[in-house]
Amino acid sequence: MTTPLSKFVLPEGAWQPLYEIAPQARNAYEIVTAPVGVAAARWTQLCEAYAAQRPGRVPLMWPRQGVFMWKGYAATGTGPAVVELYDPREHREAIWTEVRNLDPDQPDDLLRFVNHWGVLGVGNPIMAWRQDLFPFDSVAVMADWVRMRQGVLSAYQALRLRRPRRWAEVANLLGPGFEAGVRSILQNPEAMVTWPLLAEALNHLVGPLRHHVTAEGTHLRPVYALRFLADFINLELWQHVTLGKDFRRCAGCQDAFLPARPNQDYHSEACGNKARQRAWRDRQRTQRTSSRRPPRRPARPKS
Repeated sequence: MTTPLSKFVLPEGAWQPLYEIAPQARNAYEIVTAPVGVAAARWTQLCEAYAAQRPGRVPLMWPRQGVFMWKGYAATGTGPAVVELYDPREHREAIWTEVRNLDPDQPDDLLRFVNHWGVLGVGNPIMAWRQDLFPFDSVAVMADWVRMRQGVLSAYQALRLRRPRRWAEVANLLGPGFEAGVRSILQNPEAMVTWPLLAEALNHLVGPLRHHVTAEGTHLRPVYALRFLADFINLELWQHVTLGKDFRRCAGCQDAFLPARPNQDYHSEACGNKARQRAWRDRQRTQRTSSRRPPRRPARPKS
């Protein structure tokens, strides 16, 4: 007889002291779509090392859609003069909202995010082999990374709103990277979205998070040690999905969205700004209409 597992409910916000993250850097970046200047030299060095250690293999190709590099670094080899560091925990709502609203098919949209918050740290197809020679995030890898997280959120939305959907309909969950982790989905991509399959997909995303122990005085405290911005966003996704938050209708466009805070009425800052501008124009129009109306004649006194 199998003993049932006891359930432990973590109160909202209680998980936040359980992780620590290094300060993240944000600077001006650009997308380098071909090896030029210093980038070409770094790439040549990497290709030579690859060919020496793996003879007979297919030569390396420049990452599809390019890589994010510090602005001007590819040509001059000079990094940013000033590095701005920030704590992602102080901007979790803004970061999470931007990730949800990113268009992974638009490199310029991804670049805007990187210029605002820094690179995710997702690397490139050959980063795991020689990170020291080519430590740059690939545009295509970031796009796939964003699609996967948005796909999990879409699946969660379908389940919470009780709107049956097939995995094939959910924002490209079958993108690169899931082949090794989500066996059940790959065996039947036409299967309906279910809670067990969602759990399998989410485990694949947050599984690499590292458990760590930190010393506080004479005690040890368990923490999640987060190094990259991608790790931080994965943990935020874990929080939103496992706490069972309900979706809300955006007061501006009426789309369903997962609020990042209890008093969030709009799915994005841009949508909120548009709604406030419309309300302001409506008030101005009403005031102009009222000012053009002729004054009322005083009522005649009764005889």
